[in-house]
Amino acid sequence: MGDFGFYGHRFAIKVSVAELVPSAHVGWNNVSSTRGSFEGTTIAFDLKSDENDTTLLFAHRAFKNADDEYASATTRWGYYLLSSRKGYAESRRY
Repeated sequence: MGDFGFYGHRFAIKVSVAELVPSAHVGWNNVSSTRGSFEGTTIAFDLKSDENDTTLLFAHRAFKNADDEYASATTRWGYYLLSSRKGYAESRRY
């Protein structure tokens, strides 16, 4: 069980690991969230590598309705993933 949050944890999601393939895949079941909007949904991250590049594949699935919460999730994940990955990469020393 773990959690992550946005906006200083004003919005937080609790997840449990449903699937794990080290260095390739992690799947989470969303157990609860501060607004209840992501409960019952799933999140998956997959890494695909070739000689020179690694691609991150992301999916957030099992929304009950294509409503405002769904629309918010589909547009905001791209922003969060790009900005956090960029910040992390720029802070690392190679």
